[in-house]
Amino acid sequence: MSKALLDQIEGFGAFLDGKVPVLTDAHELSLRSLIDRADAILTEEGLDPALKRYLRRLLFEIRFALDDEVAGMSFNFAEAVQRLWVAFEAAAAKAPEAQRPRWRSLADQILVGVASGGVVEAASITLQAISASN
Repeated sequence: MSKALLDQIEGFGAFLDGKVPVLTDAHELSLRSLIDRADAILTEEGLDPALKRYLRRLLFEIRFALDDEVAGMSFNFAEAVQRLWVAFEAAAAKAPEAQRPRWRSLADQILVGVASGGVVEAASITLQAISASN
């Protein structure tokens, strides 16, 4: 490899720094707490069984990736958090009235404590577009 090519690769690496979401220790703790609280709400009755199954699988998938460093290296946390936010919003809409504020709170927690704004902002725009077309 030539020096010029190595310089280009290094420059590209510097460009990508800060553009790729990184799961910090604080974000991981926040995400684990969120998963535990969602899991507790899932034990209650009243949520659509299909949505409940989806949430359980998604929570398991995220928990597995957090627990297994090898899985975490190839796991797309940004996408998983986006899916989690959408699922929490769906649960807030479909859950019994008493559970809705807790699901909404979990969705809000993702906005402020777990994900970068860009990941969830894209999901929010998508959800608004879907809602507007219906």
